[in-house]
Amino acid sequence: MSGDPLDLQLATTAILADTHDVKALLEMLARQLSSTLGEKVTVEREGGLLRRAKEIKSLQVFLGSKTFSAEISKGNLVTSVGYDSAGIRIRTERTDMSTWLARLLGELQEAANTNQASRMALEAIVNGGQPTGGTL
Repeated sequence: MSGDPLDLQLATTAILADTHDVKALLEMLARQLSSTLGEKVTVEREGGLLRRAKEIKSLQVFLGSKTFSAEISKGNLVTSVGYDSAGIRIRTERTDMSTWLARLLGELQEAANTNQASRMALEAIVNGGQPTGGTL
């Protein structure tokens, strides 16, 4: 994968096209990001005692001074990007899913130049599974 922004646009379109169900999309992102980014990912699940598999309620990804949040609220997906400075949230911007995903992939791509975990996370998402082990 090169540093061309068009590659990220194509990857975003492909991911959204492959996953029509937002819960399934969040599950896929949570699984792939958690396995590579660890503590930089927070997943909140909901469900009562009668539910065997708890459904995802929210996903937060912490990358540098940005927090990418996706939450299912009353059946709707709400996505936002928070901007922090010195540990203080200075603003939060609501986005649509495609913009949120494109920004998340862009941030991962930027971090991938210097961070192995970010590179692996980006490859896992773009390749729909495991990192390839190649170079971006």
